[in-house]
Amino acid sequence: MASERLDPSVSILTAESDPWAKASLRRIFKEFQFSNISYTEDVYKTTHQGRFEKYSLLLIGSGLDKGDAVKVVGQIRGDGKNKKAPIIFMFGEGEEEAAKEAITSGADGTILRPVGEPEFRELMEKLLEKFILTASAEAEQNQENLSATSSGVDRGQQFWRPEISMAPRRPSRRR
Repeated sequence: MASERLDPSVSILTAESDPWAKASLRRIFKEFQFSNISYTEDVYKTTHQGRFEKYSLLLIGSGLDKGDAVKVVGQIRGDGKNKKAPIIFMFGEGEEEAAKEAITSGADGTILRPVGEPEFRELMEKLLEKFILTASAEAEQNQENLSATSSGVDRGQQFWRPEISMAPRRPSRRR
């Protein structure tokens, strides 16, 4: 596992026209605490943004409107600012051949829709070589830290003797 955390402001292009898939991805991105997501729904906008805007990761769905999503992968790989950025191709059941073509065209990984959080997280961490701190894992860590701190405070209070610490000091008499 990678030792460095993935910055939640990492730039991601999500090219998907299916409303259910987009809703699922939005939930996953919220859990991953990602905040810099751009969305496109058709081949033309995806190709344009994929070539002229820099992204850390590109997600391209097989069912993009107005054309062939597999060709978009090849066009992004062929020219522009994201020749080397990881591309994940999302495909539906029965579209395994399109997923193979996407890999041949330059995609770094494929994932079956509906996209599941554990599989998606594993693939992203592998491609970006950094770990993702999810919102629920962060909340769990915060709770553990709070418990440890409370335990330390409780122990410290057991050793504190108010009758000694709070006693007024006697003025010294020097003559």
